[in-house]
Amino acid sequence: MPDPIQIMGILNLTGDSYYAPSRYLDAEGAVDIQRFVSQAKNMLSEGADILDIGACSSRPGAKPVGAKEEWRRLAPALESLLATCPDARFSVDTTWADVVEKVYTSFGPFLVND
Repeated sequence: MPDPIQIMGILNLTGDSYYAPSRYLDAEGAVDIQRFVSQAKNMLSEGADILDIGACSSRPGAKPVGAKEEWRRLAPALESLLATCPDARFSVDTTWADVVEKVYTSFGPFLVND
């Protein structure tokens, strides 16, 4: 018997990701924590099994923001998410090893989407 299908919700801490409604970075470059957490809770209540959180757009032509900026965006978002939804399973969309290490050290086990 095949494994059951799991649903992933996508949350982007960027200002220029493919799908505009998935963006949770305000005009000043700060994470809109209230909107981010509200949407994460909504996705989980509607059946998402895991939340994928990206802090750098991977769309064609997007400029990389670097590990330091990714972490600046991720840290408050993950802290707020896990304070509100401590059992939420999440992945982080990054290619930076030091971001992976910081997320693991600060928030425990998670999946890496690179």
